[in-house]
Amino acid sequence: MTMMKTARIHEYGGTSVIRYEAVPRPRPAFGEVLVRVAATSFNPTEAALRAGML
Repeated sequence: MTMMKTARIHEYGGTSVIRYEAVPRPRPAFGEVLVRVAATSFNPTEAALRAGML
């Protein structure tokens, strides 16, 4: 099984709750595609979501 690295949040809190993990790469079903992400951005509302305010 091919693995990929992810930044995941399993609980509310500060930046310490963000975990860098290896997970199985998803396999797209018929009619779906798997997209490789080259870059991402940060939106300030994501900090509020992680803190449990939204």
